[in-house]
Amino acid sequence: MVVDFHAHAITKEYLDGLNSLGIDPLKVDGFKVPDWSAKDHLAFMKEAGIDFSILSTPTPHLYNGDSEQSAKVNRQVNKSLSEICKSYPNKFAFVASLPLPEDVGLSAPNALLQACASLYALDHLGMPEGNLALTQAIIYVCESPKDNRVVIAKEMAEDDARNHADDRVPDYLKNHTEASKNYKYPHDYGGWVEQQYLPDSLKDRCYFKRKNKDDKK
Repeated sequence: MVVDFHAHAITKEYLDGLNSLGIDPLKVDGFKVPDWSAKDHLAFMKEAGIDFSILSTPTPHLYNGDSEQSAKVNRQVNKSLSEICKSYPNKFAFVASLPLPEDVGLSAPNALLQACASLYALDHLGMPEGNLALTQAIIYVCESPKDNRVVIAKEMAEDDARNHADDRVPDYLKNHTEASKNYKYPHDYGGWVEQQYLPDSLKDRCYFKRKNKDDKK
């Protein structure tokens, strides 16, 4: 079976949601949202040899700063996708839409647990009961403090891994070398010890910055 795990569904409810939230795809992404219908997508799947598609909403995401309004719009979109999947149970499933305004990250770590729990509830309860769990997760994420340091750290690390792939790490980090005798085992120093881990070209790079001294290490 050939499964398309990333198929965008642009329903009327999604387009209405963009309009009600005042979101212009042309201004956000630089292009208009294309036309879409379940029947047209089924025809495409047949032509492309795809047996099953996992539907999700495209960008722009449905959030405009108003948590309650955004949650309402996303519920409507999820309901529309649920109806499509009920009509074609052997062809479609869908990923529920949550209005993530921006990254929450470490400012509210439980937001990730809320999102995963809502997906679990939706998977086991289905609609419409699963909508309560989704709504709870939506409100929790929208009302949480925002923090994008995790994303920044990941992107910086990925960029350095690509651009400094051949740079050498300190010899004492390499196993079974004479220099490895100079390695300082952090647990022998209370869990942390100052020493260089990155190549010389990146030794002063800081990927993650704590906002204040109360941040957890």
